[in-house]
Parts: sequence; structure tokens; C-alpha cells
Amino acid sequence: MFDGFFDRVIAGALGRGVTQFVLVGSDSNQREQRHAKPGTRWWHVDDLTSIDPSAEPGPGLRASLASEGFEPDAPALFCCEGAVSGLNQAALTCLLAELRALATPGTRVAIVSPGWAHDGEEIAGSLAQTRWRAAEISARAHQFGLRVLIPIWSLPGDGVPASTGRIATFIERVLYRSASESIAAHLEANYDVTVTATRELDLGVHRISLAGGTGWIARVSPAVRDVDAVRRDAELLGWLTNVGFPAERPPAPKPVSVLDGQGMLVTEFARGPKLAADGRSFELLGRMLGKLHSTRPDNEPAALRPGGAWHHLLPDGTPAQEGAAIRALLDDARHRVPADSAYRYDTLVDAVEAWDSCADLPHAVVHADFVPRNAIRGPDDGVTIIDWAGAGWGPRIVSLGCLLWAAGPGANLVAAITGYRQSVTLESAEIDRLDAAMRLRPLVLSCWTFATGRGSLQNAADSWDQHSKRIDRAAAQARRLLTGPFPS
Repeated sequence: MFDGFFDRVIAGALGRGVTQFVLVGSDSNQREQRHAKPGTRWWHVDDLTSIDPSAEPGPGLRASLASEGFEPDAPALFCCEGAVSGLNQAALTCLLAELRALATPGTRVAIVSPGWAHDGEEIAGSLAQTRWRAAEISARAHQFGLRVLIPIWSLPGDGVPASTGRIATFIERVLYRSASESIAAHLEANYDVTVTATRELDLGVHRISLAGGTGWIARVSPAVRDVDAVRRDAELLGWLTNVGFPAERPPAPKPVSVLDGQGMLVTEFARGPKLAADGRSFELLGRMLGKLHSTRPDNEPAALRPGGAWHHLLPDGTPAQEGAAIRALLDDARHRVPADSAYRYDTLVDAVEAWDSCADLPHAVVHADFVPRNAIRGPDDGVTIIDWAGAGWGPRIVSLGCLLWAAGPGANLVAAITGYRQSVTLESAEIDRLDAAMRLRPLVLSCWTFATGRGSLQNAADSWDQHSKRIDRAAAQARRLLTGPFPS
């Protein structure tokens, strides 16, 4: 039973492209001999005496593997059998904490612990403490105490070793949100409202249903983001309201609070469907973006803060800083590259090296993702622009480039430019570099998706190739439209 289980898990990992295999608690080389393939690396951890449950988890196991070439930014499979099954609960918890510190997206633990077959409460506590969760496996394997564990991307608690890998650290710092189960009670305590339901719509974005039929959106920022930055989000929305731009509206005089060390911004829920990706929508969005870019912020600090970066990569910043961030993330992900796919990775690296932030071109108040999915058509046919994270003062051509990338070549692009030109006339230097501006957002999405383990390198490279070819056609069309007579 046990042999077949571990062999199947190893075969599955090989099929997913995993190249690092650590056999913990077994003094046999048979598994390596059966499954070793070119490009795979194997480690044997036979001595478990370094796991000392009476002391703070130490660096023994981690340091030992690192000294032998283990790379925590590359996915791995830890097979814990043999002597592991004899560990007491404290020692087992310590071992899992050590292994979790070495995890990255795609890492798994296959483990046998007969005591887990019947004590579900004890295993649940150990897994939560060490930041693992159990994957679904067969009921028969479950009955024998076998488990496959997947990392939970939360910050470590007291006494638990921090993640070693750079990718894991990025995910935990930028993409993790805590205490989502406490949002309703937090809002009721801070705003004297009655919450009837909550639903997470996106990472850190929650729809809040209130008694009486009204609704809010609660946006929870990562703890790494300063609460003052969240307050500037609210100030920016207030300024947009004052200048008559249809953005989300704060529903309370003090719409920012702190939930478990994380800044939370509440806004009124904009009812209605997202705009369809058609000519009418793109003409309207082009017109609205032109209005935003031609509205002067005067001395409004929130509108003049550096902006334009995608907030799931860089919570606050400019396209230039975004370029540096995606370079670093892609470099950290080099250990995720399959041996036969180096050319795909090099394609992404070359594209990032050609990054043009357009920082020397005219600036305006920008929205980092001005596309149909962030525009809500209300019951009165009015449109509200949502998701102002990352907004601020930045190169207007990058903001327009995002919209034109979403439009693509054809009638939608014509409509977007027609609307935009009603308010803004671009400079010749902006038109010359429009294709570079259009590439930034899809390039970030392709690299980020691969680096954080949400998609394969092949899919990321193929996606970027398709976007790049589409942008070539769209940019050529856009330049003709922007240098020609105003469309009638």
C-alpha cells in the first residue's frame, strides 16, 4: 500500500516537471533507482535527530539541504516515510515546519503517519500551525494515514521558520490577506452597520451585503502596504468625486480602518454588469480616459503620488518601478524553468529587458488597468470606474496603452482612440513609443503568472507571443489613426 502510494506521487510529480526529490526517513535507494531521470536531483535525509521538538525549530535540515544544492525557488517533492512514521506529534510538527520553509508553488509533501488515520483534529492543528493543507486523495489511502500536503501561503506564526525562497516570500508579502473571516464583525464594530453576507470577489476584494439592501466593497491591502497609502486611495477617490469623475465613492467619512494590521478601504458597491468588450464600450472608455488625463490635479497630494503599476506585483509605484519588480521576480523564477524550455524563459527575459517605462513622456492622473472589466454600467446607463489601486501620477501613454491592448486591432481600437482624442492630443514622441506602452501590462501578466506558479512557462511564453503579435498589428493601426485627421 505504502510503496504504491509513494511511487504514484513521484510519477505525478515527474509529470508536472518537478526535478527536486527529497526522501525523508528512508535509508533505501530503490525509489531513486526506479524513478531517476536526466535533470532530476535526489536527496536522502536519513538522520532525523536534527528535528528537536524541545527547542525552537532550527536551521539544521534547511541548512543541510541548501549546502547540498537544494534550491527553494524550484518545486520539490518531499517523501516522508519509514522513520517519519515513528515520530511523536511534536517532532512531526517540527519536521513539517522545516519542510514548509523550503516550499515554493508546486512543492508537495507525501507523508505517512499512522496516527493520523484516526485523529483528524490533531492533524488539522499540526497542518495549520505549519502552513500546510491536505489535498484530496483516495479514502483508502486516507484510512492508512497517508497524506499529500500543499503549502498555504500565509505568513509564519511565532516560532515557525520563515520561507526561504524568494518567490514564496513575495507571495506571502504581497498576495496574502489574513482575517477574512473577521471582516463582517470588523465592519459592524467600526461603522455601526449590520452585515448580512460577505463574498470574496477577487484577491482581498469582498462584496459586503448590508441590512436594508445596500452594499459595500471592502478592499483589504497586504500588511506590507502602509496604511497611509490606503488612506491616500480614499483621498484620491474623494478628489475624483469632487472633479466629477465617475469613480467608486467612499460611503463613510472615515472609509479606512485596520484589520489585523492590514489597511481596509470601503466603498459603495457599484451595481450593474461590467462593460461588454464592444465598440460602444471602448469609445466610452476612451472618452473617459481622455477626460481623466486632461483633468489637472493642481496640488492634490493623493492624485500626484507616483502611480501606474499593477498592484498585484507592486502595491504602489510607477511603471519604471514595476519594470524593476518584474525583472527581479522573473530572475527569482529561473529555478522553475524546465531543462527543455530555457528558450521560452529567454524570450520573456528579452522582452523584460526591453521594458520602456515611458517615464520621460507627459504625465497625468492614471488608472493602472483602465479596461472593460473595471467599468460597471449602472441601472441609469451611467458608468462607474472601479479598482483604483495603483492609480496616481504617471505616464499617460502607458495608461492609454493598457486600454488599447485590451481593445486589440480592429473596430474596438478605432472606437477607443476616437473617444480619447476628444480630450487629448498625444505628442509625436508618445505615438512613436505607443507599441512599447501597450506591451507592459500583458508582459507583466505573463511573467507574473509563471513566476508565482499559476501557469506553466509554456503557457506564459505562448500567451506573451500571442499578445506581442496582436500588439504589433494594433500599434500600427493606432499610429495611423493618431497621426491622421480626427475621425468624423
